[in-house]
This record gives sequence, C-alpha cells and structure tokens, in this order.
Amino acid sequence: MNFSILLRTHLKNKNMKLIDLAKLLGISRQSLNNSLNRWESRDPTIKTIKKISIVLNISPSYFFDEL
Repeated sequence: MNFSILLRTHLKNKNMKLIDLAKLLGISRQSLNNSLNRWESRDPTIKTIKKISIVLNISPSYFFDEL
C-alpha cells in the first residue's frame, strides 16, 4: 500500500479532513493535495513522514510497517 492511501485511510478513520491536516502542518490544502498525488507514485522523505507523524500523534512506524 502506498503512503498516500495509508495517510488518507488514517485521516478517514480519525474523522479528519485534508484541510485539518494541512492546518496542523502549516501548509495549504492545495499544497497537501498536490503532495498526496505525488506520493501515489513515490514515498515522501523520512523528514516528511516524521513531521506528519508528530502532528497526528502516531509513530512513524505506522507508515513504515505498511509500506
């Protein structure tokens, strides 16, 4: 499973919208959506995964275990 799908699934399970995550990350929803589209074909950097993990209060291993 790719990172984009994992992240979208996690957000859906937590009843969060992309705009909520974008605000937590300090970026626009459009910028996050563009990144998600890019992550459908390649994984984000470890730095990005760590940042997303911190704002979602989950372990980065959540993403690594599933990738």
